[in-house]
Amino acid sequence: MTNREVVERQIEAFNRSDFEEAERLALPDIIVDFSRSIGPASGVYHGTAGVREFFEALLDSFESIVATPVEMYERGDWIAVDVHVRFRGRESGVEVDARGGRAYQLRDGKIAHVVLTQSMAEAREFVDAQAG
Repeated sequence: MTNREVVERQIEAFNRSDFEEAERLALPDIIVDFSRSIGPASGVYHGTAGVREFFEALLDSFESIVATPVEMYERGDWIAVDVHVRFRGRESGVEVDARGGRAYQLRDGKIAHVVLTQSMAEAREFVDAQAG
């Protein structure tokens, strides 16, 4: 499986709330950095237990979250992803569309690090800096 396929499969697993599949696609010591998020669950999460905590915190606020990769940019073991996300509020039912970037680092065919950015341009810049 290519790095792109791993990222796509993990995004699909989270869309289905399939935590077991998402965990199989990640290293046990994964780091998910959503500290740049302007929404709920902003923070840095460590390990697969931390990722589950992060996703459960999001699901406390949103009835559904569907992320769709729009574009990918790969450099070394990093991939920048332009992501369109559709949220539906748990209590309000209000739907919100958002667009942003994510940077994924892969090691040994699994996701090691995820960083949320506010745009694809920022995700590309981050990937370029990491890949040297």
